[in-house]
Amino acid sequence: DEEQALVRSYAAGIDAAVFVDVDRPSNGLSRTSSALSWADLGRWTAEPVHAVEVLPQASANSRRVIEPWHVGVQELAGGATVSLVVAEASHGASPALFIEDLLSAPAPNGVLVGVPQHDTTMIHIITDQAQTAEAVPWMVARTAQMFAALPNPVSPEVYWWRDDTMSLLTVDRSAREWQIMPDEDFRAMFAGLEPDEEASAV
Repeated sequence: DEEQALVRSYAAGIDAAVFVDVDRPSNGLSRTSSALSWADLGRWTAEPVHAVEVLPQASANSRRVIEPWHVGVQELAGGATVSLVVAEASHGASPALFIEDLLSAPAPNGVLVGVPQHDTTMIHIITDQAQTAEAVPWMVARTAQMFAALPNPVSPEVYWWRDDTMSLLTVDRSAREWQIMPDEDFRAMFAGLEPDEEASAV
C-alpha cells in the first residue's frame, strides 16, 4: 500500500520489497518481519532518509542472509544444462536478486531465468541455438510445475536476463500444447547465435 516505502518491480509479475526483520525474543518478536514503511525511515535518523540510500544496504544484508547457496546442474537430453540455485536460509530473499554472481561463465547473450519459489532460481546461460531451443521449453514446463507444487511460490514464468534487465518470455497456455512467444529482441538475439556451440569451435 502507499505506506510501504520500498516496493519495486523486479520483472513482469515479480515485485521486490524491502522488509524490516526484527529479532527481539524478550518482546516476543523473535524473527518477525514487516514491510518497510516511510515512518520507519523517518524514525531511524535525524536527517531524512531516502530510498536510494536504503536499497544498497538492504541488498548487502540480503546477500549475507542467503549465502551460502547451493548449485545443482540438470543436464538435458540434448546437452543443454540448467543450473538450480537454492539458498540455504533465504528468509524470503531470492538468489535471483544476484544473477551476475550466480553465473559460472560470461553471458554476452544473457541467461534464461526461472524463479519458481523465493529460495530457488533456475538459470541457463545462452550460448547457441540448439541448447537454447532445448532449455526454453524445459524451463517453461519445469518452472510452472515447481511454482504449483512448492511452498512460497514467486512466479511460474521464465525470463530473459541481460544487461541487468529482465524481460518476460510470453507463453500462451490456452491450448493443451503451450506456445512460447518471445519478443522481437529475443528472436533477434536467437537468430544471431551459432547453431551449435561445438560446431562453431571446430
